[in-house]
Amino acid sequence: MTSKIKFYRVFIFSFIFLVFSFEVSAQFRFPDSEQDVDVSSYGGVSTYGTRRGVKQEQTWVAGIVLEAGAQLENVTITMPVPAGWFEQDVKPHRIVKGRGIAPRGLNFRTVNNGAREAVIKFDKLNLNQKLEIILEFDTINYEVEPPANTEIFVIPKRLPNEVAAYLKASPKIEIDDTRVSTMLRKVLREVTNDKQTDWEKVEAIYRYVQKRIKYNDANKSLPAKGVKALLAMPEDKCEGDCKDLCSFFVAMCRLCKVPARLVRLPEHCYAEFYLEVSKDAEALIAKSKKNTEENTNLIANNNENKNTTTPKKNASKPNAKKQIEQRGFWFPCQVAGTYCFGEIHERQVILQKGDAFPDPENQPNGKKQFLTEMFEGSLLQGSPKPKFKFIHDVKTK
Repeated sequence: MTSKIKFYRVFIFSFIFLVFSFEVSAQFRFPDSEQDVDVSSYGGVSTYGTRRGVKQEQTWVAGIVLEAGAQLENVTITMPVPAGWFEQDVKPHRIVKGRGIAPRGLNFRTVNNGAREAVIKFDKLNLNQKLEIILEFDTINYEVEPPANTEIFVIPKRLPNEVAAYLKASPKIEIDDTRVSTMLRKVLREVTNDKQTDWEKVEAIYRYVQKRIKYNDANKSLPAKGVKALLAMPEDKCEGDCKDLCSFFVAMCRLCKVPARLVRLPEHCYAEFYLEVSKDAEALIAKSKKNTEENTNLIANNNENKNTTTPKKNASKPNAKKQIEQRGFWFPCQVAGTYCFGEIHERQVILQKGDAFPDPENQPNGKKQFLTEMFEGSLLQGSPKPKFKFIHDVKTK
């Protein structure tokens, strides 16, 4: 006789980094573990979009330690692990500890196109001794530099399906609430009415959120307040942590038809917004380039006695086909903290992008803002509940 019990270790936003040292008696290797697929950064570098800056090499450590005693079957353990993004390269995982009972195998899966999980399964788990499974993922994280020309970006009229999802309501971003949407649309009209470009409109939203909500990370270990709760607070007393400010910014962007989402780091989060290159971009860039070359020639002619020469024009032309293929770009912004819009100086491990992930505690359609670690299994009759701890840590090189 068995009883199915789900044991969840919720990732409260402020991580508690844990280090363990145990005496163990048996080691194992994962049988036929699925190889990492497409874990390096996606896409190439574009003439139009953001650029990679200074890099930081580090290692994300993820694992679980279970104490001896419990007896279970049909066990599934999942842990968020880094995925490849423009600003994050990820090397294939390595197993640094695999001790105790050998699992059926290790697999990886993508969740909502915004996160990656390690999935470990056991048919039966008789914990006669302590079990440790610890993985490491080497990452290279880059600062993101802003685009050279912001005037060429516009709010998209047609979106890929994976991007259109970021115009919808999600946990703590309750834009499907009539009162919330009405209040925010009124604010949007006020703050964006006099802006000339779509980039300026998004930046106006960014400035408004930073002014409207006082940043206070004292309660960052608590659940997000949500946009609805923030709007109910008096403006002179409205405060929140990074996930609160980012949620508010994302909500306003989405109501303005600008796709936006949260980006989660080990101890922090920032936001991203999505714009595409205008069809007139080539003409705008050509005009800007011509003005720059004319200014360069003028300076060179005024400095003949300094043995300077006029730089030759670059004979190579932009690859128009490649530029047209990549029209849309995600741009980061540090909503909570020092002003940083269209770029980001964080070089931390990225654990997820997005803010609506499946919630196994509220099936079938439950969603939660942040992906969590999970331990699920069926207890055999007479077995005590398992005692376990998840490990999550960053080692900087």
